Amino acid sequence: MISTWARPAAAGLVVVAAVGCTAACSSTTGGSGSGSATATSSAPAPSSAPSSVPPSAPSSAPSSAPSSAPSSAPSSAPSSAPPSSPSAPASSAPVAVPPPAGCSGTATCTVAATRDLGQGLVLKLRRADPSTYLQLVDHGTSVAWHSFPYEYAGDLTCSIAGALRNCVLVDGVGAHSSTAWPVVVDGDNLRIGTSATTDTPVIDAYDIDHDNRLDIAALINDYNPSYATGHDQWQTLRRSPDGLRFTPTGCTPVATNHEPPPRPTTFQSGKCSSG
Repeated sequence: MISTWARPAAAGLVVVAAVGCTAACSSTTGGSGSGSATATSSAPAPSSAPSSVPPSAPSSAPSSAPSSAPSSAPSSAPSSAPPSSPSAPASSAPVAVPPPAGCSGTATCTVAATRDLGQGLVLKLRRADPSTYLQLVDHGTSVAWHSFPYEYAGDLTCSIAGALRNCVLVDGVGAHSSTAWPVVVDGDNLRIGTSATTDTPVIDAYDIDHDNRLDIAALINDYNPSYATGHDQWQTLRRSPDGLRFTPTGCTPVATNHEPPPRPTTFQSGKCSSG
């Protein structure tokens, strides 16, 4: 399900809006298994007929040697067990997922950014009017897609925190807006988290606390006395451990002039102005 962006009700503050994107945003692959069957055979032991039997004895003469493999020997498997069927062979090949209708042509759905996530996984940012698309590729095969309802994508930044492949898509960039989407690559699946929006075109994705999970800092305006003549400040937002949410921590002091203040290098805890 695609979320709809709305302008923040309170001026200057980052608004967090939920997006419901679960299994519909990603592909699934089948399971694997293996099976085998073995068979054994044995040759009969040579006869141990006594040497006292004359050569002219008829061939039907009984032999005193016991049979080396009596027919009454128990079977290694009970006869009542049903015949076993081998499981489906294991397959490591990724399952291809076709692109959405809006991105079916490579000439009109161009690649804007490519991020290598290791182990054959690559995440691509594509643009096609009127949407932005994420394409997940596993060893050259497209395995997942997700579309966003904005045309003006900013950039795609990715990082790897242990087993957590986490990215931030900055999207919906306009004169008075921008949106940051948390993205997690889970195997061959794309998980899209809760977006954060601001009233300026500036959201930066970077690792503020050096844990390899990408946080964000958004530039906001205090509308004092108006947007055109207002002053800016940075609001920092921390990435959740699962990579799917941003939590506001606070703001830098408001700039004393109309130039943006320096981007913060630590999480801020100051007051965020609402204009």
